[in-house]
Amino acid sequence: MGGLTSPSAADTNEVQVGIFSASAGINSWNSTTVYPFPVGGESCVTYALSVTCVGGYQENNPIESISVSSSVYSAPILVSGLGSWTEETPYPRSVTLESCVTSGGYLDCIGGFNGSRENSGVYFSLLTKSGDVGTWTASTSYPISVNSPSCVAVSGYVYCVGGAAGSTGYSAVYFAPLLSSGGVGTWASTTAYPTTVYSHSCSANENYIYCVGGYANKQYSNEVYYAPLSATGVGTWTQAANYPFAVGLLDCAVYTSALYCFGGYNQQEMSNQVYYSPIPPFQLATTTSTTTSTVTMPTTTTVTTTASNTVTVTSSVTSTETFVSLFTLTRTSTVTSTTQSISTSTTTRTTTLVSSSTVTVTTQTQTPPSAVAYLTELGPAIVGVVAGVALAMLISRLRRGGKPSASPGG
Repeated sequence: MGGLTSPSAADTNEVQVGIFSASAGINSWNSTTVYPFPVGGESCVTYALSVTCVGGYQENNPIESISVSSSVYSAPILVSGLGSWTEETPYPRSVTLESCVTSGGYLDCIGGFNGSRENSGVYFSLLTKSGDVGTWTASTSYPISVNSPSCVAVSGYVYCVGGAAGSTGYSAVYFAPLLSSGGVGTWASTTAYPTTVYSHSCSANENYIYCVGGYANKQYSNEVYYAPLSATGVGTWTQAANYPFAVGLLDCAVYTSALYCFGGYNQQEMSNQVYYSPIPPFQLATTTSTTTSTVTMPTTTTVTTTASNTVTVTSSVTSTETFVSLFTLTRTSTVTSTTQSISTSTTTRTTTLVSSSTVTVTTQTQTPPSAVAYLTELGPAIVGVVAGVALAMLISRLRRGGKPSASPGG
């Protein structure tokens, strides 16, 4: 949707729909309902049978004429593409280069740029299956003011990677729980990205995050990294196969166990290339351990006797607990206790109870997939149309033949 067709052109309002083939590729691109205005830097999500887009900037000619929008629009997803766009409840502030995610029927948007500075604001709204957006409510602020982070929502958590403030890029990664009532809980830092990065694109598949390209360490990068996700944060980052060229301002998405990346800026010009890479399937590894322990504890038992007798007390308790989160843990505990004594005309006795406890723990964890082995070029999208976002001030410098410097987001 939208974006720049070249560093010397204004934004477009064109929207293209790609048709997937059975061989996990895209065999055609078709035009569909145009966006209500030429736009770049918006953040879009899909939910049920609708797509919803938040904010963005409208870049006019000359380049100095730029306006940041608070508009929110939704459109139904049809077999042929998109239906008509409908204006929804505006975002609480003008915003572009934010990152929005959807989970549990809520739309959450993080950070962004308002035309003059970055912000740390996080807002959420109820999102209906038809794309209607309700009232926006402020939630727990992001730990830093940032534009161009890349966020994903997985299993009740949101994870955000990198971003920038002015010309400063970040390697910081933060995550927070997505609340059932909307919004996010407390943000916590987790394993940093291997480099400072922004204008990159991250996507999630199962419980792994994949991040491609971006402006890293003061230059565009072709590096791809992935890491496992859990309720405790992001695990170790591992480098996968490099993207075919250094690129930023691209858009990536996962579909049918493959990662697709569209367009972007490749140091000299806007790209219309589309590449994809299959993602290896996940394997479940099962580990079983058994522990037996003996506990001795005193107890008093009253027994009424008239002659020599034998008293045997046996008890057995079995319990099973299953914890389901990002990983599944099943724990079965069986405790069997036996006491035996012989008494002769005694009414009160003290015995020692010996309990033998056997605990069997079965744990299933995901084995990390191997690094993405190769990338396949699908060929260009409709000529001149680029999916993704573009930094307005960056393009200003591109037109002047310069490199990113102290502009918002680079």
